[in-house]
Amino acid sequence: MTRHDSELPRSTALPLWLLPAAVAVALALGCDGTPQDAGSDADGDADADADQGSPDVEADAAGDAEADADDDPGTDADVDSDSAPDADEDRDADEPARIGKAGRSGSGIGTAEGYSGTERMFFIGDEGEGETICSITYELRSTGTAAGCDGCVWAFELVVGEAAVAEERDVGCEATLGIDPARVGDLNGDHVFYGYDPEYMSHGSVLVSRMESGAWAPECFASWDASSGAFSYERVDGYPPY
Repeated sequence: MTRHDSELPRSTALPLWLLPAAVAVALALGCDGTPQDAGSDADGDADADADQGSPDVEADAAGDAEADADDDPGTDADVDSDSAPDADEDRDADEPARIGKAGRSGSGIGTAEGYSGTERMFFIGDEGEGETICSITYELRSTGTAAGCDGCVWAFELVVGEAAVAEERDVGCEATLGIDPARVGDLNGDHVFYGYDPEYMSHGSVLVSRMESGAWAPECFASWDASSGAFSYERVDGYPPY
């Protein structure tokens, strides 16, 4: 269905909290040191300049010391405030990623006259070997034939009905399939176009669907019994983390 078509390196650098202090020290040294050097070079009496300039240097040093002392509490506070998120990120990084299996499956009766069946969208934990995290089911009934499906034994326009959440646990349907259980009824009335091609590209029998562009494309392998009309399929959309 077009409504629900279905899916990470670090570098070593100077910690961001040290940058303000490093820049402040560099600027203080550059601004305080350069005038003293320039003054001694311009004046022939280096000793006199040094003697007269020493109180300024001492005053500047004292001011720098006070500024550094003032900066320390703020820096410590920044370190403390930043440490909590970093700890959380480390804990998250230590946890192994959980991988699920997402897709849809369906079954019904398809003949030259029409199609009637059900379809299920699913998300299963542990790469498809665990519990069902979300399962949404709905009916599919033909409203008319669909043209343009070359090679198809039959092809129909289908309407969705009776959509419901069959199972939900863990992180749930919205986090895995993108469907809010409270709004699952919005699926009702949607239209899809399905067909059955027994020898698609000479590779085998497949379920095909019509895209918005009007072109028909394969969805997945399918099974159809010509005598009974029994039809079934399962499409795997992927193995996303959850």
